[in-house]
Amino acid sequence: CDESKVCNIADCPQNKPVSVCFALDESGSVCSIGTSRNCDDLQNNAGEENAQCDYLNNCPKFNNSTKTFAKDIITSIHGVSGAEFSVVTFATNSNIDTGLTS
Repeated sequence: CDESKVCNIADCPQNKPVSVCFALDESGSVCSIGTSRNCDDLQNNAGEENAQCDYLNNCPKFNNSTKTFAKDIITSIHGVSGAEFSVVTFATNSNIDTGLTS
């Protein structure tokens, strides 16, 4: 039942529930330019020029690339029967941003 031929639906495997946990790194290194740096306090430095940290562009590696990837996967699993997801973030400490939900 890989859509390469017409087959009997009864021969296809049943969907199985899936649970996905996204663990997103919010440490200072996700904002660094080039070599990993400790770029802390984005909230107070957003929009500022800095030779080591991409505060000027609001840390696009995290705020665009990483978040977009997670959102795309979450949107995709909504079509899977019984799918659940959760989101945790971590840096110095961890936080449960979204508990297991469908």
